[in-house]
Amino acid sequence: MDCNSLNVQALEPLLEDLGEINLEGTHWVIVGGESGAGARPLQKEWVTSIRDQCERASVPFFFKPWGGVRKSGAGRELEGKTPDGLPGRAQLPVLDNSRRLAAIAEVERLYQPANVSPQPALFPNQSRFP
Repeated sequence: MDCNSLNVQALEPLLEDLGEINLEGTHWVIVGGESGAGARPLQKEWVTSIRDQCERASVPFFFKPWGGVRKSGAGRELEGKTPDGLPGRAQLPVLDNSRRLAAIAEVERLYQPANVSPQPALFPNQSRFP
């Protein structure tokens, strides 16, 4: 995974069957229902379709609550499991100790404060404090 970007498809609230979705380049899919007054129902088939596509494409799938008027009572369980897939962490190269110390020394050399003489006073003949 590119350490500078994370392509997430947040499909929430999921309000209809999306059919086949393009998961190319996707690192994570999040699905959840609508909540609050007037919340529209989330169909299990819509969720399992997306979950199955994610599994086939090896994309982590995270399922948020089903939604509804009583969101806390709906839970996150889907077919006896709580889908909480997360994207992998970016792996960055680690320099061996001698190269790491050399890199630190180079940065310190490049960003060392220059020897700057003090700026002359704007009003040299006046006392600083009256």
